[in-house]
Amino acid sequence: MTTERIECFLCGKMENAETMKKSLSFYVNWIEYLPGKWMCRACKETKHDKNLIKYKFQLFFNDSNLPK
Repeated sequence: MTTERIECFLCGKMENAETMKKSLSFYVNWIEYLPGKWMCRACKETKHDKNLIKYKFQLFFNDSNLPK
């Protein structure tokens, strides 16, 4: 048995080696953000996507073609 674990780089949540990459539910709950960096689904929905929307709105409202 290996001691390999996956850890969410945002919240620190860990996944044991027994369930890691062996079932569909693992891939539903974990996202490989970068090679070797994993993010849990909860962080993606609450932190990552929320910040991405704020970033895109900032670009939209700073566009010089919009009437002021």
